[in-house]
Amino acid sequence: MHEGVYREWVNPPRGGTAAAPITYQAALGADGLFEKVTISGAEVIGDWHPHAGSAGRVWVATVPNSLFGSRNPYLERIGGDWFFDQVNTWHTGEVYLDGKSLYESLTMAGVEHPEVTVDSSDQAGSLLTWYCEVGDDVTTIWANFGAPTRRSTRSRSTRASSSSGPPPPALTTSRCAASS
Repeated sequence: MHEGVYREWVNPPRGGTAAAPITYQAALGADGLFEKVTISGAEVIGDWHPHAGSAGRVWVATVPNSLFGSRNPYLERIGGDWFFDQVNTWHTGEVYLDGKSLYESLTMAGVEHPEVTVDSSDQAGSLLTWYCEVGDDVTTIWANFGAPTRRSTRSRSTRASSSSGPPPPALTTSRCAASS
């Protein structure tokens, strides 16, 4: 594969065998090094608007359910006795800001007024939260990006900064995501 970001669902019909596994490899560049290739299940959503009354901390985006194909990860939930949280279920979708996963909130109040997750290894990061609602045709996602002056580091070409607030985060679906 040549350099670039491939926003695709990788779902081969067969998995190969132990002797002949299916592999994906970056192409060699002219310098003899592997090119930078990313296969990502994420979609960059740039149409975020400030949520009323949130002082620029909470943003909202509405995306058509058709974006997700036959499986909307903001409708699907996971949980069970094997999961870290054995009480609640969580969506298989995610919201990322600058490559970092935000914490899902079970309520809108948890986005508007987040509280530190005490047992988190990143307590400050646990204040960056999201919540969603899925309708027949659209999925609405609210996200707390922290301080209203937060800006993108622009460390990846898939990010764009915004002069009116935080950069648009990427939303992941339940598709396979890998990076080389």
